[in-house]
Amino acid sequence: MLVWRAISGMAVVALAAIATPIMPAEASPRLALGPDGVKLGIVSLNGSGCPPGTVHVSLRDSKDVFSIIYSSYVAWAGGSSRPIDARKNCQVRLKVNLSEGFTYAVSQVKHNVYADLQDGVSARQKAAHYFTGADQARRVAYEIKGPFANDFFYTDTTPADDLAWRPCGEDLDLHIDTEVRLDKGASHSSEISFVSMDSLSDGPVTTYHFAWKKCP
Repeated sequence: MLVWRAISGMAVVALAAIATPIMPAEASPRLALGPDGVKLGIVSLNGSGCPPGTVHVSLRDSKDVFSIIYSSYVAWAGGSSRPIDARKNCQVRLKVNLSEGFTYAVSQVKHNVYADLQDGVSARQKAAHYFTGADQARRVAYEIKGPFANDFFYTDTTPADDLAWRPCGEDLDLHIDTEVRLDKGASHSSEISFVSMDSLSDGPVTTYHFAWKKCP
């Protein structure tokens, strides 16, 4: 499924691979807010964009939205950069503790990325989320071309019938994988470009929306 959007005059394309729902969407009605007792914690981090201690997770009191805040997630190219600097990635494994008798799915993700790109440079961000052991994941990829110097935002909403629910009674972790990458193209080697998911100084924050319901 290809979805075209315009952001600050730039053409941006998203490619989403829909995960097969683990649990039928019609099994029980969705809840307006999350149940009491929900807690969220980081199990592990892996990747060049998230060294230990550089990722923070915050769950709203309503239990229906959480944010991931990165503090060292920048890819750059040009100047004295090395080829390895043009790609950064992060794999976050989350433990979602919840009251017995409830389950959840990720229904929407709001991405916010900052890019400062010279003419001829392109930046690409990829993201995916899935449960431990899942055969498929929800994946999106966005690309933007320079010249560009601003935040760019996009929202990935999973249709209700395609939500992947955590199986009731199974304590499966939630995996969130992201990547940012630069292609220098025809830009001059002395010109520096970067793309960032770093959230310091009110920078980009990625927010994830939960859908909740009772187990049958």
